[in-house]
Amino acid sequence: MLRPPLHTGFDFRGGAVARSGDAANARDLTRSACNLTKREIECLTWAARGKTEEEIGMIIHRSHSTARFHLRSAIRKLGASNRSHAIAIVCSLGLISVF
Repeated sequence: MLRPPLHTGFDFRGGAVARSGDAANARDLTRSACNLTKREIECLTWAARGKTEEEIGMIIHRSHSTARFHLRSAIRKLGASNRSHAIAIVCSLGLISVF
């Protein structure tokens, strides 16, 4: 069976669906963001302000490996492709402020 490309906005269960920015995706993203720990949000905040893992570790009084762990955990939970993407997501959700 030939199927149209996914970006056409057609649901094979019989109806049209919204594109990638639909409400369901926003709910999933918000739900993922709600699962972030305070430490993950703190590390993302410092990363957004340009701090390295080493500097973040010193600020939170932990090793750079621990800072890296929290950043990677946040990236995974948010479904982000990298640190910058994760920061953009949490900024857009209003969870952190860069300034």
